[in-house]
Amino acid sequence: MGEHAYERWSRFASSRWGEGLVFAWAVAEATFWPVAPEAVLVPVVVGHERGLLRPLAASVAGTALGGSATYLFACAFPRSAWETVSGLPLVKPSWFGRARERLERSWLRGLAYQPWSGIPFKVWAVEAGPMGLKPRLVIPAFVASRGLRLAAVALVARALPALAPGFVRRRFLPLSLTYAALFLAGRLRVTR
Repeated sequence: MGEHAYERWSRFASSRWGEGLVFAWAVAEATFWPVAPEAVLVPVVVGHERGLLRPLAASVAGTALGGSATYLFACAFPRSAWETVSGLPLVKPSWFGRARERLERSWLRGLAYQPWSGIPFKVWAVEAGPMGLKPRLVIPAFVASRGLRLAAVALVARALPALAPGFVRRRFLPLSLTYAALFLAGRLRVTR
């Protein structure tokens, strides 16, 4: 049963649908969705027949598009952007001050820290938008920092099937449930 589920998942993950899901999820997370792109990037990379580059590229492109839209919206309409993002599910009011403080000290270091902070990018974008920072500087900075995190996660995700392909294939369902539970537990811990 595990092998059959893995084969079906692998076909989906390796298709344009799987790559499209990773892209759409990353766009959504950078704009309104409360769950990080790694939630789907990891299982797609694990099941992707051709490695990690295509799903990773889709995820980075999605985070670049969604993040740019959020940042540019915050630059043009700072109050509306703040009201929109602050009203989203799982967004904590304390995150805004923490992001703003980091950005005021050094916007570049703040954006480099963002992917590891546990605070969603959309919060950072809303705080950075009114600071008058040039999009041509901010957008490449956040895409690079978020891309590095996504690449690190994708490399780790790809290591498991590369090191133990039979194990992943035979134990796909319990591994998937364990991953989902651990991801959810981690997300709940961050939002406390």
